[in-house]
Amino acid sequence: LLLRNGQTSYLLPDEAIGFPLGIEQDIIYTHAQIPLQSGDTLLFYTDGIVEAKNMAGDMFGFDRLETTLQRFDNGYDPHQIIDNLMADIQAFVGEAEQHDDITLVVVQVE
Repeated sequence: LLLRNGQTSYLLPDEAIGFPLGIEQDIIYTHAQIPLQSGDTLLFYTDGIVEAKNMAGDMFGFDRLETTLQRFDNGYDPHQIIDNLMADIQAFVGEAEQHDDITLVVVQVE
């Protein structure tokens, strides 16, 4: 997920969509080159983020992830973005049990 100038967008073009890494041994993967700009923030995450559920069974979801990430466009370093995203996810989930892994990687372009 790319955050650029307050807007989020998903990076994978249609030709790069395929099997997740490591799911099959003999899969041939495609690749794509994405031009980045100074100030861009990239968020890599596992599906446990968007599939995190609260006590009512509602998922955190893609829209909520994008909206949350947009709040951290100016002046936040990668550690702060991760800490704030995790706090927002935890606040959403509340006391519900975690049912999948949650992994976040944030990269900022200087």
